[in-house]
Amino acid sequence: STGPRRGLCFSRMERQFLWFKEVFMQVIVKGRHMDLTPALKAHAEEKLGKAMMRVFDRPAAKIEIELGDLGKVRDQNGQECRVTVFMPKGKTIVISEAADDMYKAIDLAHDRLLVQVKRARTKKVVTTRNRKEAARHRAEIARDNFSREHEQWEDDLEADLDMGLVGAH
Repeated sequence: STGPRRGLCFSRMERQFLWFKEVFMQVIVKGRHMDLTPALKAHAEEKLGKAMMRVFDRPAAKIEIELGDLGKVRDQNGQECRVTVFMPKGKTIVISEAADDMYKAIDLAHDRLLVQVKRARTKKVVTTRNRKEAARHRAEIARDNFSREHEQWEDDLEADLDMGLVGAH
């Protein structure tokens, strides 16, 4: 478990780490086919990680930022920023942006990420509980609208059966 266990003593630093781990989402920055500088890592965490925390902050959420060099690609940009956001009770969001400069690619990914996360958050999450409640509600309405009296369409159907217009199965 991630929380402090009863009966054990943790140092102040360990308590702060455990609190941080439980409160904030996990941000992972990776470099692919390139050396990841501390400045680049800090920019990615600041731009993408902290921006995501302002919009959507749950401890179960995780964001992976993969920065990579595509090499010399003909008629395309050589630096790529790929962002994967794992949101609890939601779909995983994957965004990939390329530019001639890595900082520019991170900024482009930031803009698209905010739009996608806001769109995902506004979608209604249909859960089993909601479906069960809706089914119960439909059953109540059907029971309320059910009548025990003989209706006209039943007479019409019996007449059609008697005349042989409708085949009985």
